[in-house]
Amino acid sequence: MNGVVIDNSYSQYPLLVYKDITYFPMTYYDCRFLGLESLWNSHTGLVVVKTDVNWDYHKYSASAKNSSSYNARVASFRVTVNGKEIDNSSKKYPLLLFRNVIYFPLTWRFAVDEFGWNYSFDH
Repeated sequence: MNGVVIDNSYSQYPLLVYKDITYFPMTYYDCRFLGLESLWNSHTGLVVVKTDVNWDYHKYSASAKNSSSYNARVASFRVTVNGKEIDNSSKKYPLLLFRNVIYFPLTWRFAVDEFGWNYSFDH
């Protein structure tokens, strides 16, 4: 991603796959790596905004190797992207919560329409 090979084996917040769609963690550093900023508080929930700031990749290392399968849950708190509130209850690819971090699906809607990325997938 952005020329960086991401190793899921020992990542605290690995990329996830749900319904054949890759999900990306929206941690503080991952957001900035992707040109996004995020802010969380109990009143507004999670707010994600596209910016022109891009940081180098910061790996969240884990001491133990990740399993090949995990359970995540659908995020039930308020999420706003670029000023638009997301109705997560009706989405085919909902925002997920895993290890207390929100995960976004890398669908066209988010990757291209909201985040403005040049998006392609290679095996």
